[in-house]
Amino acid sequence: MPHPHTFEISVFFSLVWVFSDAQDAPWTNRIKAPRLHPCLYIPRFAQLLEFGEKNHEVSMTAMRLVQRMKRDWMHTGRRPSGLCGAALLVAARLHDFCRTVKEIVNVVKVCENTLRKRLTEFEDTPTSQLTIEEFMKVDLDQECDPPCFTAGLLKKKNQQLEMELKKKIGDVEDEIQEYQDEIDAELESRRPKLRGVYAAYANEGYDSKFLSFI
Repeated sequence: MPHPHTFEISVFFSLVWVFSDAQDAPWTNRIKAPRLHPCLYIPRFAQLLEFGEKNHEVSMTAMRLVQRMKRDWMHTGRRPSGLCGAALLVAARLHDFCRTVKEIVNVVKVCENTLRKRLTEFEDTPTSQLTIEEFMKVDLDQECDPPCFTAGLLKKKNQQLEMELKKKIGDVEDEIQEYQDEIDAELESRRPKLRGVYAAYANEGYDSKFLSFI
């Protein structure tokens, strides 16, 4: 009797073989799927989020946010839906709409962690410090470094600070040990000198319990 999952397994490996064979085909190298601009998704997502009469205003603000995110290299290597979700959430808050992260995630179809990462990256840009009036009127000339580059620099800086902190802790511990040795030596020098019969036994290593039997 064949295994109940034999058919599913064979279909799976057949699909893997077809996909691998298609990747190796010479004609696949000539096909280049166009990358859609994130702004193309904004109107549809905004309609699903039901902004009512302000739908156009929120969409335009979100598109402007996406354009700024692209200038700050936040779109490179990322799916457009993540940028759209972050832009729509910020635009909604700017126009006094209370849309939650969960509502945005359900519409743009990205995970909550991805959306929060895009928001964190946007928070680190100068644009996030502008008011809505300044944002709609002012175009900042400067561009930020890509988030992955900034994260790499921050990680390297944190590692360097950690190494410096460990070195300082080690130096302090050595200094404390030196002080402790000096204190012990000073206490030892001030201890009264033993004399007489007890001193002789003490120097030979006899304790007080043994002396009690004498």
